Amino acid sequence: MKRLLLALLKIGISAGILTWLFVQAQRNAVFADLWERPKNWGLLVASFALSFAAVVVTLVRWHYLVRALGVP
Repeated sequence: MKRLLLALLKIGISAGILTWLFVQAQRNAVFADLWERPKNWGLLVASFALSFAAVVVTLVRWHYLVRALGVP
């Protein structure tokens, strides 16, 4: 039970910080300018796909490393 509460507390604090940052960014004029400009959706999708692929490759590398070391 204690571990669950600690995990929920960590998630709550993280969500609170992200919410605060998002609200602060929306008040900034630079954010509003970026929001209104036209976007190249193809490049945005490609960048998100490459970022996701990089994370997957990192996870696979860690998986192989942990298995090689015999860590359960």
